[in-house]
Amino acid sequence: MCDRPSKLFLDTEHRLHAENKPAIQFTDGFSIYSRHGVNNGFQMIQSESQSDSEIILQ
Repeated sequence: MCDRPSKLFLDTEHRLHAENKPAIQFTDGFSIYSRHGVNNGFQMIQSESQSDSEIILQ
């Protein structure tokens, strides 16, 4: 069991989604970054200088 999230962001299709911030956060500091239901690392969300495919290939 775990506590309920302190923040939760969804897109219009009810998938985890947030731009430039965690899509789900818990009070203990754990968070998940996600775009349209696909979990991503922090670097991928924050990087504007490279395309997603360039970062994935690194």
